[in-house]
Amino acid sequence: MIEHFIYWKYCAIVSGMITSREAAREIVALLPTIAVNLRVAALFDLGAAELTPNQILALEMIRTAPGGRMKAGGIAVRLGISMPAATALVDRLVSAGVAARSQGDDRRVVWIAATPAGERLVAELTEGLERRLETAIESGYDAPTLEALVEGMRRVASLADRLASSVPAPVPGEEGAHGALGPASVHASSGLETSGDLVHDHE
Repeated sequence: MIEHFIYWKYCAIVSGMITSREAAREIVALLPTIAVNLRVAALFDLGAAELTPNQILALEMIRTAPGGRMKAGGIAVRLGISMPAATALVDRLVSAGVAARSQGDDRRVVWIAATPAGERLVAELTEGLERRLETAIESGYDAPTLEALVEGMRRVASLADRLASSVPAPVPGEEGAHGALGPASVHASSGLETSGDLVHDHE
């Protein structure tokens, strides 16, 4: 099973049995499976949310950003989409009542933050995902394996941040040009892709 393979590879890396080149090759081989099975639409029950995977992802980014707020430009960079697409996405979050705009000290600056309804929605989706994960891992995993799995996921998250930060911000009109490991990878992992100023949902 893939989780046992990941655990074995994690132990091999920690013990020095595998080179960075070999690790990179194995990680690249695992990425398609991870991207498909751990995409937003597959993880969360979005039926009651009435939001697309990309909108849920943006809402979570906003609420976990420093100060719990972001500018539309920051959302565009993080998702690898254009400003018009980011503005349209924020419009949908605002109209759904899960986000709100406010002006900063500089009235030219507009911040986006999650509303109490948005916070509740993310909390409900997260709780549902936690229950699904608990069911999936409660049998067949001993404590050392679970600890190694959690530590491995922490390292994967850290690696993903490093990869994302190494990719230049998208050039207007070239939002999808970074490939699977650039900002557009957010869409790959959530079943989405960008084309021009539009975000297409394949779910």
